[in-house]
Amino acid sequence: RASMIPRVGRENVVPSTPQSVKHATPSSAMNSNRRRSSVGGDRRQSMLPPSQSAKPDPRPITDKAYQQDCIKQLLSFLQKSGYEHPISHKSLSRPSGKDFNNIVTFMLRKVDPSFQDGTLKIEDEIA
Repeated sequence: RASMIPRVGRENVVPSTPQSVKHATPSSAMNSNRRRSSVGGDRRQSMLPPSQSAKPDPRPITDKAYQQDCIKQLLSFLQKSGYEHPISHKSLSRPSGKDFNNIVTFMLRKVDPSFQDGTLKIEDEIA
């Protein structure tokens, strides 16, 4: 069956499956109503080709000095960029959920000025 959602400006990245391959069986219809688990075999496939594996993160993220330097850089960026909420080194060390949401929204608007906050939960926006 063809998608009912119109495409605007970009092509679908998942190739369509020929009609002859799409046969619903009673067991597949029952399984489609079942909730998928994040544990087990129903995981999303990686976008990397099988020959390439993910490289380990080279940043020393557990090093306290590195963390403090990152906080200092983020604070400087936010202050220079016109961040409108009160912010301090201490608040960035352990940001509240609201602070995190405000910072991520501010940064997303730097990348996409038309970004509208509030349409989705922030967890869905950044996933």
